[in-house]
Amino acid sequence: MEGGGDRVVLLTTLILALTLTPHTLFAQPPSPQDLQKIITQAEPYSTILLPKGVYRGPIVIDKPLKIIGEGFPIIDGGRKGDVIIVEANDVIIKGLRVINSGDQFGSDAAGIKVKGNNTEISGNILEEVLYGIYLLNSHNSIITDNKIRGFKEKNINDRGHGIYLWYSFNTTVKNNDIQHAKDGIYNDHSYNNTVINNHVSLSRYGIHLMYCRDYVISDNELTRNLVGMALMYSINLEVENNIVAHNKGVAVSEGIFLREAGNVTLRENKVYGHFLGIDITYSPYPPETTTLTLERNLIAFNYVGVKVDSDTRGLFTRNDIVENIEQIMLIGYSTPGVRWEENFWSDYKGLGNVPHVVQSLVEDLVDRNPPLRIFMYSPAYITLELMKRTLPANPRVKAIDIYPSITPYNRIQGDTVKFSWDWAVSALLLTLTPLMIILK
Repeated sequence: MEGGGDRVVLLTTLILALTLTPHTLFAQPPSPQDLQKIITQAEPYSTILLPKGVYRGPIVIDKPLKIIGEGFPIIDGGRKGDVIIVEANDVIIKGLRVINSGDQFGSDAAGIKVKGNNTEISGNILEEVLYGIYLLNSHNSIITDNKIRGFKEKNINDRGHGIYLWYSFNTTVKNNDIQHAKDGIYNDHSYNNTVINNHVSLSRYGIHLMYCRDYVISDNELTRNLVGMALMYSINLEVENNIVAHNKGVAVSEGIFLREAGNVTLRENKVYGHFLGIDITYSPYPPETTTLTLERNLIAFNYVGVKVDSDTRGLFTRNDIVENIEQIMLIGYSTPGVRWEENFWSDYKGLGNVPHVVQSLVEDLVDRNPPLRIFMYSPAYITLELMKRTLPANPRVKAIDIYPSITPYNRIQGDTVKFSWDWAVSALLLTLTPLMIILK
């Protein structure tokens, strides 16, 4: 009977081998030392099917391989540095649970570190990792459908990035869910990449670009970070149809931040629930040869809708600028070269037959002297607001829209008006504190 059972197992194995690719390997029920040995013995371009269990890292993949997990087998790095290191081209990693990279900031320890090209990292879970997926000089890669969780207990500045692209080209970052990172998706000196349909929260910056070019950033949801999107020193950026909402902390709260960025198009994004909705500094850059266009965006329910400085120029057209406490903030002493055309303004009083002029004595005073902002909506502020029409002053004109729209371009969804207790308490304190000082 025992010999007959062995023959049945052998026959079953042969049948499975005939139905799979010629180089498919089955890992046996795991012992902690097995995985690196299996990788070492595997033929290039073979497939390793890894059953559920716990495997010891770190592991190094130094040849083209496909590693597919069944039931999310665990690769445990033991807090000793990188958990998986990819040094070869044409590597595919799917369905693994990667945990416990090194945790010392400055070590660059990652759950999966990629040094090869044509890599696919998809459908994995990465937890308790300093950097999640870290690409170094990697081209033509796909990073998709991964769930990444950093060290929640660490200070936000002591974490690593969820997905980090350094000098990486032609890469697609899609459908990833990232929390508790420093920056959710950080891009440094990287080119011709696509960042689409990712969800980043509870991090510092949702998406961060430094010295990058030729990017498409679309359909991402960036919520509950400190800054939704920081696009810095970069060029040729298409930023479309993103939800950037409720990114706020104690010291910083910005939706989309542009600094020295050129040939930028922001189109059909929804930006709401911040101190600064869109913050533009010295953009487009270089000013003589690049452009900036904001079209059909919803900029709503922020403390400041759009902040521009004296060096800002470009076209703002058909945007909905709705119920921001200060619609436009102007920094500097000269008028920026911005054209405002056919925007919908929630505080516009006409019927489209007269221009909309954004001008306020009190806002101008506060913009020129930012420390005075603490007195916003104090009794003194309200008194000045009531008196502003009779005061002999000539505040700056922040914006003129010659043909404003009387109907919005975007439908405002329920989430944009969701009540927030923390901001309500902050508003109450900002109102009552100056009054208490005066009464004393």
